Amino acid sequence: MDWFGTEFWSAIAGAIVGATASAVPAYLLANRSSKEVLRRDQAERDEQDRLATYRIFALLDHISNHLLSIRLHLEEMYTAHPISNDELYPVQSRLLPMVGITHSDLIAFDDSNFYIFLKKSGGDLISEVRHLIRLYNSDINSILHYSEIRNKIQEFG
Repeated sequence: MDWFGTEFWSAIAGAIVGATASAVPAYLLANRSSKEVLRRDQAERDEQDRLATYRIFALLDHISNHLLSIRLHLEEMYTAHPISNDELYPVQSRLLPMVGITHSDLIAFDDSNFYIFLKKSGGDLISEVRHLIRLYNSDINSILHYSEIRNKIQEFG
């Protein structure tokens, strides 16, 4: 029996051609599906980046609107009631408590929303925004504390 005859080589050639004929379409299909998955993942990441950016801008808009309304309230209280030199407590008599500010106005922002800044500009902007949030929360706490103390003084006074 001849092991290396024409039938052997034709079987080897048939196996190579068959394997190549089945491997090329499988490779092309796998490559196409991989590109689709990468494209879909990139679109999902872009959407998450857009939403994170929107959340941060909404947060900054909320902070700036609140701080502007606080500033306008303080200016109105100081200009509406002029100070006389004989007043014992000029600030307390002129500065009215702010209505509509509650503990729910304090901002607790998740750090995962700041990853967009790391991708685009580095950590300096993150530090500045976090500092602004701390200052804003401190201002809100001060206003709430002032309103509570002023209400207690008026109750006793």
